Amino acid sequence: MDNNLVITTKEELQQLIEIALEKQLGKLDFKSDKSTTELITTKQLEKVLGKSSTTIWRYMKDGRIPYKKLGVKNYFDLSEVMKSLKSFNIQDVEVKE
Repeated sequence: MDNNLVITTKEELQQLIEIALEKQLGKLDFKSDKSTTELITTKQLEKVLGKSSTTIWRYMKDGRIPYKKLGVKNYFDLSEVMKSLKSFNIQDVEVKE
């Protein structure tokens, strides 16, 4: 192993970590016994639910929707989000294709 010193900015290091995480996430198998769990990003969840990023963030903060934090990004299991929203009796949510 080389003992080279690498100098980078905080932003560059953060980008490298995000790229490495996304690469590793692509290798993970999120399959369960019954179905495949697909994790989606916050942007994707906004589009699917037709809600703003502020609303999604408020639901996360209030514990209304479950999420997984990987690095600096949040990921959601859509089926778990929908179950959670039903349990909180949030009915103005429609899944948009």
